[in-house]
Amino acid sequence: MLRNVSYNNKRITNEIQKAVGVSYSFWVRLKMGGIGSPRMHIKSCSNDIKHELVKDNYPNKAYIELRPKGVCIYFRSLLETFSLTIPYYQLTLFNNSGAIKLYGNSSWIEFEHSTKAKTFFDKLILERLNYLEQFSAGMDLNSI
Repeated sequence: MLRNVSYNNKRITNEIQKAVGVSYSFWVRLKMGGIGSPRMHIKSCSNDIKHELVKDNYPNKAYIELRPKGVCIYFRSLLETFSLTIPYYQLTLFNNSGAIKLYGNSSWIEFEHSTKAKTFFDKLILERLNYLEQFSAGMDLNSI
């Protein structure tokens, strides 16, 4: 779900928290070694995201925040900040010769190859598997 998070709107905050959980506390962030990715260049994206990004001429960059039940992908356009919220059960990752593509529901975003982001994506995959393991009840998660 794509939302404008520039302003403090309780309804939007509650929607995001319901979908992906409340942001990790300070101490949990320290234990995890950080929950955010470095800024990454957007290579391509779905039309709903592209509609927001074409409004300005600045380089298109985004970063990802881990949440207990999913991820929030933040990017800016003009003076607005947008969040693409994807729960782990809808999240699909593809590695296309270094470029990472994240799919969620009907939106997707592809990032250019970044060696700095490799450790973050390893952490993201591990968090996603740990979350999905709660609901597996004997299923083989290696096929996911």
